[in-house]
Amino acid sequence: MNVPRSTADNGYGIGTVARLTGLTDHTIRVWERRYGAVDPERSSAGRRRYSPANVERLGLLKRLVDLGESIGTIADLPDDLLKERLEGLIAQAGDLRSAAQPLSLRLAALTTAGDSHARRLAESFPGVQCLLDTPHIELFRAEIGKMRANALLLDFPALSESILETIAKIRQQKPQARCVVIYGFGRSADIERLEQDGIVMIQAPSDLSDLVRALTVAMPSAADPEEFDVSPIDIGEAQSTDQFEVAQRRFNIDELLKLAKASPVIECECPRHLISLVRNLTAFEIYSANCESRSPQDAALHNYLHAQTSQARAQIEGALVRLMEIEGIDIDEL
Repeated sequence: MNVPRSTADNGYGIGTVARLTGLTDHTIRVWERRYGAVDPERSSAGRRRYSPANVERLGLLKRLVDLGESIGTIADLPDDLLKERLEGLIAQAGDLRSAAQPLSLRLAALTTAGDSHARRLAESFPGVQCLLDTPHIELFRAEIGKMRANALLLDFPALSESILETIAKIRQQKPQARCVVIYGFGRSADIERLEQDGIVMIQAPSDLSDLVRALTVAMPSAADPEEFDVSPIDIGEAQSTDQFEVAQRRFNIDELLKLAKASPVIECECPRHLISLVRNLTAFEIYSANCESRSPQDAALHNYLHAQTSQARAQIEGALVRLMEIEGIDIDEL
């Protein structure tokens, strides 16, 4: 990173540093206060003044965090080790790009879980072209028939019979396209069935490296299915979902995505882990609410699981709200 000479002997203000590095003022303060990433001087008025070396270091840290490093593990490393680490990650990313480019992936993505994987892949790997990225199943099915997509990326919070039917119909429309399914929860029998149909299955959360490998390498052999001995649970008379208290959601998917992108600036990455818990619990809520019931007792059990999971999710959401208050995170400003 080439840092221009400061316009004054006492360095740069935090706003200028933010523009030079691409970090926010809040992130710079957190990295300084919690991790000691840089130690700026103070002006006579008590304002932070950053040297060119400070700016260079913050730029290095940002690039490493953007490539998946945790700020907590790199903030105290000397500059030469940061540069060495960055070179290694860039080389690794280059290997992944090399794997993607020969295939010239033309990707169509159905993102019902809310993550724009396809767009991030297209931005990160020149060999990937995003033709379609939508959360709407009917729109996806209507559009892919008109496209020359050779790879499908399907993202669902949970697998159900209706989702399996949707996947089958999509596969019929593009039988030659490589297909990757990201899922939150699902029955082992359903996962095995999809794998036997030649679909690569990835359980969320997933990173870009996982997706590139899934889209570019040969389909791995399906693992042997595990068998579970599940004893019936007696929860009394069959009850409808209305008889259990289902907690309302405090965050929508877009808000969780915003928080996830901001989370690396916080110590121990607590927001990222809490967000993952909220998303996984939400996915299981959807799964349990739509799970097939063979009897009234099955229906009662699934209603009970749905409600209990919603209460657990509400507890974690409350913890996330508390953490945001302490750290001064305003979701409307992200």
